[in-house]
Amino acid sequence: EGQVNNILLDEAEAFSDMSEEILKAGLEEAPYIRTDDTGEKHKHKNAYCTHIGGEYFAYYKTSFSKSRENFLKIFLQGKEGYYINDAMIWHLFQCGVKDSILNLFEEVKNKKYKSKRGLNRLLNFLEIRSKKLRSQCYEAGLVGFISETILKSGQVLMSDRAGQFMIFNHVSCWVHMERPLRKITATS
Repeated sequence: EGQVNNILLDEAEAFSDMSEEILKAGLEEAPYIRTDDTGEKHKHKNAYCTHIGGEYFAYYKTSFSKSRENFLKIFLQGKEGYYINDAMIWHLFQCGVKDSILNLFEEVKNKKYKSKRGLNRLLNFLEIRSKKLRSQCYEAGLVGFISETILKSGQVLMSDRAGQFMIFNHVSCWVHMERPLRKITATS
């Protein structure tokens, strides 16, 4: 039993590297991406296993967060960048950001930043001070970066419509679409 544990621990880093390569290749080739997560205890703490897959690949990542930020970090695969593009502006629109702010970003569209610091300078220049709005801009900038550098044009994300997955070009998984139908009460 101890020897099996040692073998697995010795090989864990190689498996992790291979897993990241599978995600990269899968995202490059898949016409659509399925995602879901599930909760479970890990090291005596609540943890979540996120699945990202397609017809020919499956990737799993365990973390202690079920947030959209965590989901975006998985997609980023260790990269960082913030793009002001249509995907970024659309994401801000979906978050309910005012038109006046969206118009500011339309005026500076197609800017790219390698770090959060660069985006911070832009937000300061645009006089965006609200902590909540700045947080939405960081998230939207990551969405812009991922849509430009990682996802293919027209690639679709399919999920159960959980909040952390409601980004990019999104559709609901047909398996999960039956849930609202169960709530319908027929009357005569």
